Amino acid sequence: MSWIRRACAPLCAALLWSCADTISVENESALWSSEDLPASIDILETLPAVCGDPTITPLIADETVPVGTVGVVQDGTNLYVVYQTDSEWPIHQTALFVGSSASDIPTSGGGNPRVGKFPYLASHAGTNEVVWEVPLESLTLPDVVVAAFAEVGAKREGAWGEGEMISPGGNWSMRFAHEVAGCVSQTVGPAGGTLTTPDGNAILVIPPGALSVPVAITVQPSSVEDLPAHFPPDVIPVEGTIWKLGPDGLQFSTPAAATLHYTESNLPPGVAEEELEAFIINGIFDVLGSSIDTEANTATAEVEHFSRIGLGRGSQARDVDLEVSDPITPSTPTPGTLDFTTTVRNTGPDASRGGTVVYEARGNVALGGVPNRCSVVPSPNFGDVAIACPVGRLNAGASREIDPFQVTVPDGTVTVRASVFPEDGDTDLNPHNDQGQTVFATGPGDVDLNVGPLHLFPGSQPVVGGSMEIGTSVDNRGSAASNQATLRIDVFGGVVLTDNGGCLVIPNPEPAAVALECAVAPLAALDIVGIPPFTVMVQSAGDVTVRAVAIPALGDTDAAPANNKEARTIPDIGSSSLVDLEPFNVFVTDVGAVGSPTVVHASAFNWGPHPSTGGTMVYHADGPVSPGTVAEGCVEILDPPVGIEVAVECPIPLLGVRQGAEIADFQFVRASEGTITVRATTRAAPEDTDVDPTNDQEQLVFFPPPPPR
Repeated sequence: MSWIRRACAPLCAALLWSCADTISVENESALWSSEDLPASIDILETLPAVCGDPTITPLIADETVPVGTVGVVQDGTNLYVVYQTDSEWPIHQTALFVGSSASDIPTSGGGNPRVGKFPYLASHAGTNEVVWEVPLESLTLPDVVVAAFAEVGAKREGAWGEGEMISPGGNWSMRFAHEVAGCVSQTVGPAGGTLTTPDGNAILVIPPGALSVPVAITVQPSSVEDLPAHFPPDVIPVEGTIWKLGPDGLQFSTPAAATLHYTESNLPPGVAEEELEAFIINGIFDVLGSSIDTEANTATAEVEHFSRIGLGRGSQARDVDLEVSDPITPSTPTPGTLDFTTTVRNTGPDASRGGTVVYEARGNVALGGVPNRCSVVPSPNFGDVAIACPVGRLNAGASREIDPFQVTVPDGTVTVRASVFPEDGDTDLNPHNDQGQTVFATGPGDVDLNVGPLHLFPGSQPVVGGSMEIGTSVDNRGSAASNQATLRIDVFGGVVLTDNGGCLVIPNPEPAAVALECAVAPLAALDIVGIPPFTVMVQSAGDVTVRAVAIPALGDTDAAPANNKEARTIPDIGSSSLVDLEPFNVFVTDVGAVGSPTVVHASAFNWGPHPSTGGTMVYHADGPVSPGTVAEGCVEILDPPVGIEVAVECPIPLLGVRQGAEIADFQFVRASEGTITVRATTRAAPEDTDVDPTNDQEQLVFFPPPPPR
């Protein structure tokens, strides 16, 4: 069991240990009497969650004999100095100095340390581990000096943490340096919590309910050099604002809020504060919706998952996917004034700067009222009347309803189309879904044309170089017979037409690759007719989307125009699976004594953009360990790489996009005392390609508890 002794020791030292002030290190065996020492306080079961890189140095007794180690770790509030010794070298007393300068170490006139004046002193009942807690607020950061003394072994010999001589002209007493990282670590559970780095440059607020179980959260400084190689080259990051949030891949049920501080002197040339945006990168670069406070020099953004986060001027070229819905009206179209609305959704990886929706109407129509934010298009490409309306900025995955399009329709067939155009500098990854269309008729008649499912005929080959034969049907669900109607078919993607099925081929159908108009024979009420199939050949990889719209004959009124269209997408033709597997929520439980098992838990997460076909979690354990029980389905690696004591492989199940799963536990046995390093590494299946191998490993370095006494 580890215990933490808080800093009441300086006052106690001044009152109780003045008799030791004149004792030099040559007389360590008589430094102080255990009866003079204060009682131990604040005994803890385990070391708190820590962050940053530890400093570990040998503990040397009698000038040359290594008897253990001294390690220095931290969280956002305290520094922890951990003494650990081999079982035959129990610790009887410790004296510790932690300060900002070697000149502050209490010394005698000859330069030798006066350990009785050290601020942290205690006697111990022959333990093999002691953990001291030192408040960070008592130190000048980031560089600190540590002088760690202990009285160890049966002969109660003096021992020092190895480093430089405290006094080159004095005895062999030593000191070493530690750099305090600007990080913070804290265990946060369902109640939520707030983490603030020591310098106050990063604040993370996790709301109640965001986590279902306690998790050790870390916020650590990172740098531009740590960003992955596929970081967008035209994004200009701001040094000093890059942070690594851990554990990597952690998902929140409710978004957390990250506030990052920047200094104006760190802004790259030509970058204004108002241009700054928060970004997160985990295989895919994503701009977060953020608010900039130029008075406080901060940016605040919502964070749904953990990875590296930072500030920078947004990409001058962003990958977006603006998708527009078919225009709809809240009522059955009848002669008169109608309002049509559409919705734009960004399904791309990056936030869009904005965009424009152009509404057009063709037929016997007149333009109605124009919303304040929209403007009239004087010479529309398609329709007889048209307006343009702004979309506004859309984060990845966000959607927005656009201002309505109002037209007056006396009678006849009318086509209403909505097209979305991205802002300059944004690249639309899928222009095939940039247009929506509704066709309806007003006037006499009571028909209801319905388009059946679009299906591939047997023998179709949805691969590059293959042919696909596609068909559908049209039925009349109305109470009156329909006149001859038209079925408009558009095919988007890398295809060419090889058989038109007897339909009329529409030339230059951009943005579609193929467009057909097929005659639909007159249909009696509740009658159905099959449309002759057409055939396309796939020329390039990607999605292929087919849309079909039934257009009633002039003079027929479609009682339910919502069902006169059908669409189908054949996804990822000819492409391999692109995945982004990474380990997350890696933690250790059941840390036992020497000879007892220790259990490591881990999960795997797939960030996509495609579902995975499996994979492997590889566990490694370095240090004084031996193999434990191998979980069902896992396999021990009998010849692990050099420097690794125990290695086990466990299967990762099939994972959908943004889906995770717990992996079988890893177990090892502590062979002796000492620091243990555990790594969990994800490996994609041979059929998959991992788009971001930089996030495939999670590492834990921890100090196991001492053996039971």
